[in-house]
Amino acid sequence: MIVGHWQYATGGLAVALALSLAWGARVDSLRAAHKAAHAETVQRYTQAQKDAQRAFDAQIAIFQAQNRRLNDAADKKVADTTIVYRDRVIRLPTAAATCYPDSAEVSATGVPVSPDRPRAEAELSGRVVIKRDDVLICAANQARLEAAHTWALEMQESFKPDGGIK
Repeated sequence: MIVGHWQYATGGLAVALALSLAWGARVDSLRAAHKAAHAETVQRYTQAQKDAQRAFDAQIAIFQAQNRRLNDAADKKVADTTIVYRDRVIRLPTAAATCYPDSAEVSATGVPVSPDRPRAEAELSGRVVIKRDDVLICAANQARLEAAHTWALEMQESFKPDGGIK
């Protein structure tokens, strides 16, 4: 009977060894599959990052081109409008000799006082007296503001709600 038990024991050990080897092979294949899946995930993630960066760079290039186009148009509008406004300012009549825009004194009514005639109010007849250089500055600023306003409207119109360019 001892011989029979050794056969069973040897057979059981052989089966246990076969199962251990099979289990080890399964674990090794699962480990290899996991490593392969991880490597593929890393590769896909890296490729997705590259694709996203490429798309982002293309979108930035489009935005920069659009911005350059709008800036050039705004600069041209400023130049053109400034010429028109300067021409209009130059055509304005000069103030009468009785107006004193540099007068430091002001009468009780708020009208500048003549430096030649103390206490005599300058005759303004409802007009405002401004130096021509100041009017030219205002004209140039107005041209810039109009161009900036147009630029902003065109920039707003050129963008889609999803963040792209129309």
